[in-house]
Amino acid sequence: MQKKLIAVAVAGVLAAPLAMAQTNVTISGTLNAGFESVSAGGSSVADALAAGTNTVPTGRQGSLTSRTRVVDNSSELRFTVTEDLGNGLKAFGTIGAAVDPGNSNVTATTASGSLGSRNTGVGLRSDKWGEIMLGFWDLQTHLVGNVDSFYGKGAAAAYSRGMLHNNGRGQRAVTQGGRMANQIRYVSPRWNGFDVTVQYSRHVEAANASSLIGTPNDEAKERTWAISPTYVNGPWTAFYGWMKISDRTITGGATGTSGILGAAGTVDVTGNRAGIAYTFPMGLRVGLIWDRLKAHETADVVATGTGSMSRTAWALPVSYTTGAHSFGVTYARAGAINASASVAAINTAVKLGDNNTGAHFWTLGYQYALSKRTNVWLNYARITNGRGAAYDFDSNAGIGMGATPLALGLARTGNEGADPRTIGIGLRHVF
Repeated sequence: MQKKLIAVAVAGVLAAPLAMAQTNVTISGTLNAGFESVSAGGSSVADALAAGTNTVPTGRQGSLTSRTRVVDNSSELRFTVTEDLGNGLKAFGTIGAAVDPGNSNVTATTASGSLGSRNTGVGLRSDKWGEIMLGFWDLQTHLVGNVDSFYGKGAAAAYSRGMLHNNGRGQRAVTQGGRMANQIRYVSPRWNGFDVTVQYSRHVEAANASSLIGTPNDEAKERTWAISPTYVNGPWTAFYGWMKISDRTITGGATGTSGILGAAGTVDVTGNRAGIAYTFPMGLRVGLIWDRLKAHETADVVATGTGSMSRTAWALPVSYTTGAHSFGVTYARAGAINASASVAAINTAVKLGDNNTGAHFWTLGYQYALSKRTNVWLNYARITNGRGAAYDFDSNAGIGMGATPLALGLARTGNEGADPRTIGIGLRHVF
């Protein structure tokens, strides 16, 4: 009996390397934390917008007090698996998890350490026809990183995406992209520096009362399409992104509304984004990013009112790298929202409230590479909001800017007009 057990154990040990060799597993990720001082002063929520004029604000309502914090800058843990299936075909999978080094951004919906909270999916890859994947993945989100050299390498507050990604309505903003669930994603092979990504997402998968045929705000209809060609060849980098979100269900006051009507209903979003950059031999890189965002909002389940908005923004990221030193400056500008509503009374309020919804963004940054995987960074960033805008820094760098609907412009209660500011130092390590 003892000899049989020994034989089984030896067989298991000999078989283990063979089983493990079938799939290669890689653990990787990024840890990026910073110490910052943040504030947002100059809010205009006390303005009286009667007849399109303003009175002097009577207090500091809507401004955010200066404070220090340890902030996460999109840290994550990744598990990646690949298996060679032969004839140039491979199976692959990725499990991503958000990680917060300071444990300060944990919420019920974005808990730090939750497996699958970042890019996660499984698919097949071929050198001949590209790759196809099913899962939960970025859509348009990181395209700006193709042109903005400081994107993802330092403070999230330095990302020009903070101005490009939404329409400046704070917690009521319509966003250009994001990470979409229930997704089919195809990436073509690269031909002479050119490739294209096509993504399709169905936002919900469970049947519920609103899935019944004829039910208003039928969640079963929610879907997103995105097409993103990119070009990387020598010193030139370029991209274009088109996105269409249809029938996204919204609730009054919740993130995802356009900020026009502010009632429960649906919103359709169309986004266009393009960028180009050139790197000179001496290490200077100059880029330009353009973004156009449109939204059409239905006020409620019986469609008694509708509204529409559009916003154009652009960014100019410039960086210079010499040895271990990198310097960067970015200027971005978001134009005012062009909005209207179908209800005459609401439309009047919209017009009074949307005439100063633009913003300006500046950031100065420095990075020093301690090694190929580790760098320290310094950063200063500031957003100057129009009195009807509530733009905030990107990702976890946001300081909590919020806004009321444009239709309620006569009685603002958010942080419109406040100007976010941050200065910080941090450390990033890639493993």
